[in-house]
Amino acid sequence: MRGEADLGIKKLSLRRKMLMAHLAGSPRLPSVVKMRAALLFLLVAFAIWQFLFPFLKGSSGFPRGDELRRRWCSKRPNVDALCVFGDYLFKCTRLLDVNVTSRNTSAPSAACLGGDSSWGVCTDGKFLCQQPGAWTIRWDGPFVGTFLASGIVHSRFSSLQEGQRKCEAIDSCAGLTGSLREDRTYEWEIRIGNSVWLERSKSSEISWRIHPAVSSLLVPPVSLYCIGLPRRMDRSRGLFESFLIAGFDVGEVRWSKGVDRDNYVSADDMLVGNSFPPVVSWNFEWDYSRDLHLDRVKGKVGAWLAHLNVWRQMLLSAQNTSVTGWAVIMEDDVLFVDSKGVFLEKMAVTSLLHPEAEMIYLMGRELPDERSFGRLSYVGVDAYALKYSAAAKILSLCLLNSPVVDVLALDAHLSALSIAGVVEARALVGGNAFVNRWSETASDIEER
Repeated sequence: MRGEADLGIKKLSLRRKMLMAHLAGSPRLPSVVKMRAALLFLLVAFAIWQFLFPFLKGSSGFPRGDELRRRWCSKRPNVDALCVFGDYLFKCTRLLDVNVTSRNTSAPSAACLGGDSSWGVCTDGKFLCQQPGAWTIRWDGPFVGTFLASGIVHSRFSSLQEGQRKCEAIDSCAGLTGSLREDRTYEWEIRIGNSVWLERSKSSEISWRIHPAVSSLLVPPVSLYCIGLPRRMDRSRGLFESFLIAGFDVGEVRWSKGVDRDNYVSADDMLVGNSFPPVVSWNFEWDYSRDLHLDRVKGKVGAWLAHLNVWRQMLLSAQNTSVTGWAVIMEDDVLFVDSKGVFLEKMAVTSLLHPEAEMIYLMGRELPDERSFGRLSYVGVDAYALKYSAAAKILSLCLLNSPVVDVLALDAHLSALSIAGVVEARALVGGNAFVNRWSETASDIEER
């Protein structure tokens, strides 16, 4: 046996010598061939590494946080954060015997994300773990005659499809705006940022927006209230037409009669005429007591009371019919830009990501800055959603004789309540559902 082994070793050694001699006498390989071989080797090695790395690291079957298509997260006081990553919903979850200690913490299972995604979003060592439910990404458009304002231009494309694919890979992408070039084709700009807002344009610009969407089974009940004056039906007519185009029936929009300053001598008369308690002192941001008969002051008070009247209607509806969900309240100088289905999806997403929200901001000059836990720095009253269960609370905080009211402008007062955390107001996920028509309609607050 030993002799046979020695003979095998000798044969192997002889073969190696013959091979080396052959190579020594062979011409050198061309440099191009060598480069191609080296490149092929590197590509194969990279592919193997990409395949094996998640398993070697012990991560989940989901991509890393910086490789996911999209991410929307909500951070709420004393409540675990919710995030949408790609087509999945994740929630901060505490696991037994394992904690997130840094960005390098490995994912504990295939259903959870590691420290690269959970760190900085969750607290107390929790992981972002997948929750049940079908989520997806939806493109909404085209919005003709609009542009995405306040965002940063990330990149430009000649192809809408190419721009959308790129946008889906950028975490902060809000959508694309196309501008018509001289050759009558469009150049598409990706707009990114946390304060991107759809606005009307006087040019031929076109916009598309991207947002997360959920099953229609999760859409909450929504009622619609339009505040308008009988003498300004021209404004209400335009708003109703935009709802019809969106797919709503006329009967779904309730018209709420506004408080017309022309029908009252003073602001005090307006309170009495609408069954609200009188104001002892009109000294708010300044003393209005000598100006209660002025159109400007009566206009401010009339606008304020018009919203209080809708909130009072909501309370009666909740008491008589046990209605739940949201009331969408809008003034008549706005236009609805979403489709019915997309808007209800966005309301569902916002409700799920921000279950603490009592108000949802639906439009404005731009998306206001977010403060701690996503609270808004500004809450306008042009168009917003109010939860039925919060109507009594909001009404009590906004009576003009309330000690917490220190400014005679309802939007400024609500903004102060939001910043203080007294009212939980959030912005509609996926972008504004209404745009303004202020340049086309005369104000009923300013003096004539």
